[in-house]
This record gives sequence, structure tokens and C-alpha cells, in this order.
Amino acid sequence: MRVVAAPSGPDRRRARPCISRSFRHAQQEAAEVAATVEAAVTGVRVVKGFGQEQRELAGLEAKARRLFSSRLRVVRYTSRYTPALQAVPALGQVAVLALGGWLALNGRISLGTFLAFTSYLGSFVTPVRQVATLLTVWQQARAGTERVLEVIDEAPVITDAPDAVDLPAGPLSISRQDVTFGYGAGREPLLRDFSLDIAPGETVALIGPAGSGKSTAAALLPRFYDVASGSVKVGGTDVRDLRLAASPRPRRSGPDADDRSRSEVHYGVA
Repeated sequence: MRVVAAPSGPDRRRARPCISRSFRHAQQEAAEVAATVEAAVTGVRVVKGFGQEQRELAGLEAKARRLFSSRLRVVRYTSRYTPALQAVPALGQVAVLALGGWLALNGRISLGTFLAFTSYLGSFVTPVRQVATLLTVWQQARAGTERVLEVIDEAPVITDAPDAVDLPAGPLSISRQDVTFGYGAGREPLLRDFSLDIAPGETVALIGPAGSGKSTAAALLPRFYDVASGSVKVGGTDVRDLRLAASPRPRRSGPDADDRSRSEVHYGVA
């Protein structure tokens, strides 16, 4: 058995890095395609409103072509190594049979011993081949697991303050005082000196054109982002002084384009 299984070890070691990288890249491209489709579907009103159907289609086709190329790379690697991994156990079996036959003909072992050994050998070759085929499935599972662990291990940017407190008992007022916020350093602030007071039980609607910061203003309340300057307070307590688990969460959220909340104005004139 050792003679049959051992030769496949070097092949596995050579194949593993190539197949793992190709699977990982293919899954990244698949995620890009899925994100593009999701953004286009959830933001269909924005796409239709700005007449950007052809732009969305062109972007999806480009990402789909990259996905096809990455999948084709996976097929090339697996078709290169899988037949070799399947052939190694069979070649090892031929070698063992040849050696055993030579020993039997020269009287080194009895014919009964040779026949018994070949019977046992035949029962081991098929499992060895099946183990070799698990290489492809294992590398695919490994690539997926690594991507999941990357998300799980990602350290949060926004954390609790050392002296964070629980949310006070309601009903509570909401106050935004001189809030300035922008997405990313060097970008023009989306909100500048924005102030809004909402009394307990009061209903307020934020109305404005696409890209004016309505969703952003709502996202600052549950601390999806922290303000650059100013403050957002609930019941007189700054949300940055509240524990994240106790931060107020919106009851409902309307759909919007995933990657366009920062640049819908530019999107409409592109």
C-alpha cells in the first residue's frame, strides 16, 4: 500500500498552491458579480431614473468575463493534475504486480502469497484514487473558508468608548448638532453643519434629491459611521458615549444602490 500511495505525494504538493490560488481568485470574481447584480437590483429605481441600464449591463459583462476567465483557469489546473493523480495509484499497482510476479517466478514468495497480496492491493487502489480526487474539493472548501474567516476576523472600525453607557429609557429626543461627515479622506463632505432636532414621538421626513445625504443622516444614528465633527445625541447623550449594543437601530430602511450613495450625482451625469 505504501508503494502505491507514496508517489502521489509530490504531485499533491505541486498542485495544491496553484489550485488553491485559482479557486480563491474565482470566488472573489464570483463575489464581484453577485455584488454587482445585487446593487443593480436593489437600486433599480436609481438605474432607471438616470437611464444607466447600458452602463450597468456593460459593467456586469466585464465582471462576468473576468469570472469566466478565472473559472477556466481552475478547469485548466484541475484537468492538468487530476488525471496524473488518478494515474499514479494505477501505475504503482502495475509496478507492485510486476515486482511481485518477478519474486513469485524466482521462488522468493509463494504463488498463494502473491495472489493474496494482489487481491488486497486491488481493494486499496480505489480508495487511494478517491482520496486523490478530494484535492479539488478540499481546495475549493479551503478558499471559501479563508474568505469567511477574513470577514469574521475583521476588526471593527467603530468600537465602544471606555466609559460607554446604556441607552436611557424612552421616549427619547434625537438631536444632530452641526454635523459634518464625508465618505473617505479628501472627499467633499456630504453633510456640512447639518442640524436637526426631533422631539419624542415626532415624525420627520428628510426630502431631497438623490445623493443629498438623506440615508447618510439616518445611518449616523445607529453609528454605522462616526461624524467628522459635531454630534448626534439621543436623549441628550452622544451616541459615541453609548454602548454599540444599546445604540438605537432604525425600524425600517429603504433600499438604495449599494455603492452609489456617495456618488449618485456623478452617476447621473456620467
